[in-house]
Amino acid sequence: MSFLIDPPALYAAGEAYARGAPESAQGRAAGFVGAGVVAGILALALRRPGAKEHALVLAALATYPLWYWLGWDHGRRARP
Repeated sequence: MSFLIDPPALYAAGEAYARGAPESAQGRAAGFVGAGVVAGILALALRRPGAKEHALVLAALATYPLWYWLGWDHGRRARP
């Protein structure tokens, strides 16, 4: 995966979950699903960066849960 592709993919996954899952699956279950999605993307995104890239990679990876949450939040607000 790519740091350019991952954030939009996470955002889209969060929004798709929020719009598609029933209301009963929007609470705690949404957190578990989000954690699973983020973990899956992280597993695909991890590479062996050089010593100089470690800080940048860690900073980018730290934003992944935020991207999923932003998509989920947007999808929740769009629900009827």
